[in-house]
Amino acid sequence: MEENLIQIKIAETKFSPIKFGIISIISVMLFYQFAGMVLYYFISLVGPSSTFNLRFSALAGQLLFMLLPTLFLLKWQHGSILNGLPLRIPKLTEILTTILIIILLQFILEGFIYFQMKLPFPQFVKEVLDQLDQLFELVYRQLIIANSFAELSFVLLVVAIVPGICEEVLFRGLFMKNLLIAKTPLSSIAISGIIFALIHFNPIALIPLIVLGMYLGFLVYRAQSIFIPIIAHITNNAFSTIKVFFNPDLIKQDSTTLSLATESEINLIIVMVVVSIIIYFLHKYFKQITESIQEKIV
Repeated sequence: MEENLIQIKIAETKFSPIKFGIISIISVMLFYQFAGMVLYYFISLVGPSSTFNLRFSALAGQLLFMLLPTLFLLKWQHGSILNGLPLRIPKLTEILTTILIIILLQFILEGFIYFQMKLPFPQFVKEVLDQLDQLFELVYRQLIIANSFAELSFVLLVVAIVPGICEEVLFRGLFMKNLLIAKTPLSSIAISGIIFALIHFNPIALIPLIVLGMYLGFLVYRAQSIFIPIIAHITNNAFSTIKVFFNPDLIKQDSTTLSLATESEINLIIVMVVVSIIIYFLHKYFKQITESIQEKIV
């Protein structure tokens, strides 16, 4: 019965869903990276400052070279954008629970990065990680650090709102939709989360990005709404940006939430354990309030 349903879903698509999903995500990301660099070059010729140029090219690039191609591919594969995206309007309880989970999850993931950087890496690995750390810090400082609330508003648009929409429509919309047609929900969530992490090209935060990507995949499947992972993604990026606004030193990747890197590591472990317990119960509540949605999934 399940195999017949999968075959019916595959027949409703124009191309093989797995091949189409993989080719689409690679093509869109390559096009976004290349076209974005070209756009940044031309904006730099007339832009007022390197920071503005970077932010504006990132904003325009995501909309023009990521979102638009993704919407085109959704229509091409599924007949219409509406068929390709789960557009159920979530309840307020789903939204609030999601926001709380994502904020708390940052404590766990940043704590993980802190302890990860404490591992006794070989010297050459440590040197590579340090260089990558400095590179990401340089780029993030230009993108994220704001000197006023007005500038912060623009930064949030660039690094939180627009990426939250564009990346979720691509990863949890186009890509995961095609995975779900031919694979189980669990494998679709895992694959989309891993690809999401790898494409961010940040080895220092690879495992936290995989965890975040998988949880975003779980959210869209569980809630049957692309709006839930979009809200979660925006919350994750916005929370990090606002923290940096009030404490720019947190932008260093070996710093952890609430400057806990300078505190007792035992206290950090306690915080992570307590937060994990809270997340567990919030997650359980989220599954409870979305149970009726799951019952409708064929």
